[in-house]
Amino acid sequence: MAPLPTFWAGVLYVFDILSFSSWKSSLSLQQPLLKIPIHHQAPKHPIFEPPNSPENEVILCDYSAMVGFEFCSTREDRSCWIRNYDTGEEYNISTDYEKYAPTGIKRHYDLYASEMSLNLDGVEMHNGQVFNQSYPGPKIHACWGDTIEVTVYNNLEKNGTSVHWHGMRQFNTPEMDGVNAVTQCAIAPYQSFTYTFKAQQYGTSWYHSHYSLQVCLCGVK
Repeated sequence: MAPLPTFWAGVLYVFDILSFSSWKSSLSLQQPLLKIPIHHQAPKHPIFEPPNSPENEVILCDYSAMVGFEFCSTREDRSCWIRNYDTGEEYNISTDYEKYAPTGIKRHYDLYASEMSLNLDGVEMHNGQVFNQSYPGPKIHACWGDTIEVTVYNNLEKNGTSVHWHGMRQFNTPEMDGVNAVTQCAIAPYQSFTYTFKAQQYGTSWYHSHYSLQVCLCGVK
């Protein structure tokens, strides 16, 4: 007769687990029958501040998708960027960045094209055209392999605009090159456009408007 009570005990146990009883609400207060140790380990992907980054700004490279890789660049030797010590795979200064780049994160920026008074050479210019009310415009930071997303809002009253990301090959994203009348129409006044492209190359470059005489509507990226 022993198997029968055991069977019903099992049925009641399963029913109790699936029911929303007061016993279930108090389960968290009970001592677990088996303690399973939890190991808090460092992430298996590199997140780091790059060497020689600006002293007054914090920039973190985040390669969450690069599981198994580690940061291998130093102030003294920047020839290596990240490396997988298990597989030997590495992204370094010899990597053909026209074909290969690590997988970074998406970084979003907003640029507002507007007018403001400027005095750059001793002559007042009442209708200077700027990004984000500064000249030059704000810096855009990204790490090698990041996806850069920039929404440009055109607040100029009487001018269209566009933004060319100087020095970026725009591999597979030619429509994001920002040359109006070639790869896109100009952004009309009080309209916006979002550029999305990958930081396939690394280094310092600059961006500028590619509409008419707005070449100095610019900034550093």
